[in-house]
Amino acid sequence: MIATIKKQQLLRLKDELMKAISIVNNQKQRETPKFLSYLNVMKKNIETCIDYDYDGIEELVGYLCEDWMMACKEDYGLGTWYVKDDNIDIKAIENRKFDQAIFEIDKILQTNHIMARTWYDSNDLHNIGLSFNKCKNDWDTIINDIINKYGLIKSEIAVIPDDIWTYAKYLSIAPDNNSLINWFSKEIPAFGYLAPLEIAKLVNGENILRSFMMDITI
Repeated sequence: MIATIKKQQLLRLKDELMKAISIVNNQKQRETPKFLSYLNVMKKNIETCIDYDYDGIEELVGYLCEDWMMACKEDYGLGTWYVKDDNIDIKAIENRKFDQAIFEIDKILQTNHIMARTWYDSNDLHNIGLSFNKCKNDWDTIINDIINKYGLIKSEIAVIPDDIWTYAKYLSIAPDNNSLINWFSKEIPAFGYLAPLEIAKLVNGENILRSFMMDITI
């Protein structure tokens, strides 16, 4: 069923599209995401409708929903795209803004194409590291049980402690050591699109990473 959108909602929709487009255009990545063309078409069509005193708004909504659906298709990457930045706080702030904009678009169009994502700033990560003390005994119990059964495996990465490496091997996150090294270097969605290596280098980063690792389900 196509949504019914009033004039004020259409203006809000235009504003949220402009926010999302602006964030994408200001990205540091060189490659322009495929979904951007659909967002630009949506914005232009809304502006045309406004210029003609909202004539044809009902028909316009149908086109907006079609373009939004295309933008959200996995091949075009709107739901998986994110701002990359070496600064954790900037990365979190910009991606929260982007997600808020596309959530609002999804809400106005009454679709359900966007999944929630979590972004961690430095304060969030600091608190996760501190809260690890509450589950440290659980971690120690799990690790000691693994070590007793399979032994402690020496980490292939200097900044990754042996217990974390051993836990990753136990979870069979990767089929071999080279693949596991690559995994630790990748930005993991469940970790707020931060790489385990990046996390481990933070203050109290080892405990932050242990906390994240404990949340991995197999």
